[in-house]
Amino acid sequence: MKKNCYFLQLELNCKNHMILAINEDTKGARSLIGYMVLEDVNRPGTPNDFKDLHPVFFKDWDDDRNLIFARIYTFDSITEEKQDALIELAETFIEFKPSVNLKLDFFVASEVLKLYENSWENDMKMIPVYQWLIDADSENPISLAKLKIDSLNHLSQDE
Repeated sequence: MKKNCYFLQLELNCKNHMILAINEDTKGARSLIGYMVLEDVNRPGTPNDFKDLHPVFFKDWDDDRNLIFARIYTFDSITEEKQDALIELAETFIEFKPSVNLKLDFFVASEVLKLYENSWENDMKMIPVYQWLIDADSENPISLAKLKIDSLNHLSQDE
């Protein structure tokens, strides 16, 4: 059985937010299955950020590493095997940073697919897609209202 491959494509790169398109290669055909959003919240993680940890860890909490949220939005639900592959991709972005803590969550967001399809029909103006992804769960949301399409031709979209 041949495994599927995943490719990340940089879509938006701002000071504290990155958006990457997740493409799946299945038997040579590549298709967009969702987006990964990385957000640097510029603070240490707290027990409230990791509510799924057993309470016994909370009494000795002393983690002062910088917290980065990774949120993966897929158009449809995905298997645990696919989730594991995407977790590995997310971790490779920050695994060699000396003092960083990653908080990763998965979401099924069919509304992102609708926005993507509408944007594709509108000369590929994807800014509404990016804004939705940032607004959805960001601790420090930013506005992309002044973002110009031409700025997407640069490595960073900070103005």
